[in-house]
Amino acid sequence: MIADSELVVLWEQAIATLTNKHNIVGVTHHLANVRRVCVIFISIIGIGYWSCIMLSNVYKREAISLLSGSPPLWEESLKKLKTAIVISPLRADLHLTIGKLWMKLAITYNNPEYRIKAFDRAEIAFCKAVALNSGESIYKKALATLFLAKRDYKKALVLINEALLLDPCSVEMANDKAIILEKLGRLDEAVSVLQLVLSSDQSFIGVNKYSYRPVVLMLVDLLKKLNLDLEAKSVYNNYKILLNFEKTKR
Repeated sequence: MIADSELVVLWEQAIATLTNKHNIVGVTHHLANVRRVCVIFISIIGIGYWSCIMLSNVYKREAISLLSGSPPLWEESLKKLKTAIVISPLRADLHLTIGKLWMKLAITYNNPEYRIKAFDRAEIAFCKAVALNSGESIYKKALATLFLAKRDYKKALVLINEALLLDPCSVEMANDKAIILEKLGRLDEAVSVLQLVLSSDQSFIGVNKYSYRPVVLMLVDLLKKLNLDLEAKSVYNNYKILLNFEKTKR
């Protein structure tokens, strides 16, 4: 055991060493070197990070370009997206893209076993995307679209509502909600959702006509299903000029 007197001596020696002018210069020089090493290390990490981003972007672009081809090329696209995710596993957009591709494969192929597998893979990808970036509506919207395709309308409704909380002004997601409500047999609620969307200023609707066209057409169809033919005709006539609909009878 060290006696108390010895501890005092050691403490005084330590203080003397630290307060020695030459030692202070040495310590300062050492800290400067440490700082330089830290800067170099952080720079290397930064370069590595951006290199991964750029490389994964290359694979992502190549994968997307293959989607315009035939289904066999989609499998090659899938491989490239998997490589991109290995390079940058924390990118939510990559998981979103591969999830959409799995959905496309599930819908395209009629093989029931493959369809189930593809939907499951899509769900895993979308869930990872949501976990990585829960603050953006597009990821929850994608998951809602998946459950809609799987005919799990209750889960789809929960997710589209969560997505709308993040982006309440989204016309597309409001239209998606109306579709889900229709599938659930809640036509009156679906009509209310679409009518609320169309309560926007007319000039704004005219500027964004391509977003609002599906809303009007769906509202017209829903009103007809509710045997409200006069209201359906009125809605169509009110918007046919503004949205440049073709002259077809509704």
